[in-house]
Amino acid sequence: MSSIGSDADQANANLRSAQFQFVTSLNRLRDDVSRLGTQSDTTELRKRVATSSEKLKQLALDFRRAAETHPAKDTTAAQKIIRDFQGLLRSYERLMATARQKEATHLPKPSSSRLSSSAQQQQQQQPYMMDDREEQALLAANQLQQQRQQQLNQVETELVFNEAVISERDAAIAEITGQIGEVGQIFQDLAVLVNDQGEMLDDIEANISRAGDRVGDATGQLVRAERSQRRARQGWCFLFLLAAGVFGILFLILLA
Repeated sequence: MSSIGSDADQANANLRSAQFQFVTSLNRLRDDVSRLGTQSDTTELRKRVATSSEKLKQLALDFRRAAETHPAKDTTAAQKIIRDFQGLLRSYERLMATARQKEATHLPKPSSSRLSSSAQQQQQQQPYMMDDREEQALLAANQLQQQRQQQLNQVETELVFNEAVISERDAAIAEITGQIGEVGQIFQDLAVLVNDQGEMLDDIEANISRAGDRVGDATGQLVRAERSQRRARQGWCFLFLLAAGVFGILFLILLA
């Protein structure tokens, strides 16, 4: 019996550990999602969001497997941990729905490393200006042509970049949608584990609530009964005094 209790305690500890890891990763993901659609929205941020989401999905799968193999999953302690984790899954689903909406509405900005690389290329392409005026004029014309070509190349690069970003965004949105669906399935699997026990816990809570209401009613009835008894005692005292007065008057009449 003690071995079973020890195994159940260890299983509960494993569930709490997985739950703690999920909460930590969920908080990090929430911070990253809050930056989507702002000046901090970059391709690196979106890759980090995708990585964090995949990690959370894997943690949810690990938790489900641990819950399914729990030696005492019908106990109140295990059921509470599973139901709390279901609440975390709901928060994850809402958070990823927000991320999907933001990624569909806004495009990320190119990374700082990409911008610095483009700036370095432009600096390297700057021609060296000679002292001779004719050569300077020729070089100035060449420089103007090169700048225009650089601008065209930059526009073309931005177009290619935007097309790639849009393609990556669509793929990321599809991946987020799939992850939300998978996490929803995990939620349903956990709901099967807590269905019967959850109804029993709800019945216990309802019985406790009804018992509290009945205790309140009983207290009110006791107060009313006490008041009735007090009024009855006062009535009997009044009748006793009235009877004593009548007997006293009769006794005086007889003596007279």
